[in-house]
Amino acid sequence: MQDEVMLEIFDVDLTKLTEIQITFLRPGAKFIYFRKGEAENNVLIAAKFLALLAVIYKVIIDYPELKEGVKAIISDIVSVAKKVVSYIKKPHMLPLSEIACPDDPEVTITLEVIRKLGGDVRYLPHECRGKFRFFVNDTKYCLFVRKNDGRFSGVIGNDSNVLNALKEAFESEWKDLTLLQDELIHQVPGIREAQIWDKTK
Repeated sequence: MQDEVMLEIFDVDLTKLTEIQITFLRPGAKFIYFRKGEAENNVLIAAKFLALLAVIYKVIIDYPELKEGVKAIISDIVSVAKKVVSYIKKPHMLPLSEIACPDDPEVTITLEVIRKLGGDVRYLPHECRGKFRFFVNDTKYCLFVRKNDGRFSGVIGNDSNVLNALKEAFESEWKDLTLLQDELIHQVPGIREAQIWDKTK
């Protein structure tokens, strides 16, 4: 029997949406699916993913405080991720899969960092990005729309029927996108550099 059904309505900016998204990154989740668009908040998501892996694997590192400015944050993420990758040969603890269509090469780096650290990514063609996006794991979902003013309106809930429907939708789109990745990958901004981030100094 399902626990009490919860439903919360929200209208938030990107910062608050990121806080919601971070709550889906939890150790012990059976799956974590992010179906996004531009993924412009992925710098902080990658940082959180990396910090959780460091805790899970008991990697002894001084995780840097996130600095002001995206470039400094990206630099921190890449630096720490290199240490984690060198320590963990085959990381696989947080079952994160993300579908996204980045506009920024720095966002692409964060997606490829997540891939290297045991998550996985599929890239979307721009025409399929859409305004409807969602996050879902085995305990809850967040379904939302990106409005023209840049804000996000949606719902957070735990109804098993909706959760399973979103899981199935994600897995179906993931399967379709897997077949298209070789064709799409050259359109992703900064993909060549992002795929070798761990080989650079």
